Amino acid sequence: RYVYHYRKAFHTICNYELIADPKVLSILEEVNRKYHKGIRITLRKTSHISVPMGIGLFQKTILLPDFQYDDTELFYIIAHECNHFYNHDLWVKIANQLFCCIFWWNPLVYLLHADLENTLEIKCDYTVSKKMCCNEKATYIQTIIHCIKRTLESNTADQELKSQSAGLLNRGKHDNIRERIELLTQDSRSKSPLLIHRLGMIVCLVFMISS
Repeated sequence: RYVYHYRKAFHTICNYELIADPKVLSILEEVNRKYHKGIRITLRKTSHISVPMGIGLFQKTILLPDFQYDDTELFYIIAHECNHFYNHDLWVKIANQLFCCIFWWNPLVYLLHADLENTLEIKCDYTVSKKMCCNEKATYIQTIIHCIKRTLESNTADQELKSQSAGLLNRGKHDNIRERIELLTQDSRSKSPLLIHRLGMIVCLVFMISS
């Protein structure tokens, strides 16, 4: 079932407009240079979504809503989505989906699913921001807040695409967004132990569910 929905979602995005704007493509190249990566990523835009997201295990694609972003916002949005690809988060999400299918009868599996979604976003924020100065972090946080506002103002929401992707905003509660912003204001050295603790809790949940 998951494979069916994934293929359907990927077939859908192939019909979205391919971004060929040299300025936007140069931002993507700048992100790859900054994080010393050279993976091939396609950029597309559509009015069918309200939040940026990355999709594709092999043909990696970043989807941008049909909104107006300035260059700084685009840089941080693309950097966030690229880091989901760099961290192989979509593979982790697929493994999580399979785990949920196998142990669907265990209520702990749904706790694992929700916690993993937010942990991936926190880990991505950490990777993107760990070398940022205070002003850059403030701009990154402002970009997240602007995306939230645009999402709330828009009635567009393709839930099927969201379930197959990793995005700047996950499908969690507002408390999760607040936690991410609070962590971004902390020193990078203090965030690392917390991230390890969250990942450790997820591993413990996996063992509890599978035992």
